[in-house]
Amino acid sequence: MRRAFTLVELLVVVGIIALLLTLLMPNLSRVNDLARATNCASQLGQIGRAFHAPDVHQALAGQTRYPPHSYWPSIPLNVGLPSEIFICPDETEAFADAGTLQFRSQEGWFASFEAGTHCAVTEGNGYTDYAFEDLWNGDFDMDDVHVRIYHGAPERLVIEKMGTAGYTDNAIFYRGEQLISDSSHSTGEGFVLNGGLTNYGINAQVARVEVAPRTVVLLDYDMQAANNGEDQTVHLQASRRHLGKLNVLFADESVRRMGAAELDPGVSTDAADLWSPE
Repeated sequence: MRRAFTLVELLVVVGIIALLLTLLMPNLSRVNDLARATNCASQLGQIGRAFHAPDVHQALAGQTRYPPHSYWPSIPLNVGLPSEIFICPDETEAFADAGTLQFRSQEGWFASFEAGTHCAVTEGNGYTDYAFEDLWNGDFDMDDVHVRIYHGAPERLVIEKMGTAGYTDNAIFYRGEQLISDSSHSTGEGFVLNGGLTNYGINAQVARVEVAPRTVVLLDYDMQAANNGEDQTVHLQASRRHLGKLNVLFADESVRRMGAAELDPGVSTDAADLWSPE
């Protein structure tokens, strides 16, 4: 005659299953973390290969191997890479909006790119004009700094400095990074603001013809451009998306997972060579 399980036996089985799940769950979570890190590394590798595509060189007029950071990631997005490749799977918040543009007056205060006391906004056919007063207690004729933003394809903005009647220390910031340092000497200069969504940061120094193979090109970074004057220690620490490390693309197209301290010249004396294209 077949004997049924007793309540004690069932509780023991349930307890064993619960214990096994408790032991396995952290490992399963780590496996998922490693899978996302591997996916991210693969994406950086594909971008690295795209940098060397003929279409990229044509877009850069054959002058540089990598684009200036103001043209990242519109190049190499133009060679047909899917936009998802530019988004780290562990950090879905990406950079691509004009709402983070700021005007900094030569007096040191900031104004947003929106209608207000120190900014006049005019809509045109496919573009928006922003005119700024650069003195806090000025004449408010709004003719000190004039910036035009052209709205093109989705997720694409092109900013063009149109003119200025103000002082030389007026500047324009994008996502906390100084895009135009002296508005008086950049009349007619154009900048691409994120030709696509990304949360990978490009080394601001690699926009040149020859770059050493072991130079940092691209990495998980919470700014559009890396190594261009911010507090690098803070940003590298904030960008440790993969089990406390960062994926880094080098000029030889290799991708490595590295700790923040390994990349920070302020911590490691060897790190400075990784950022220099020489």
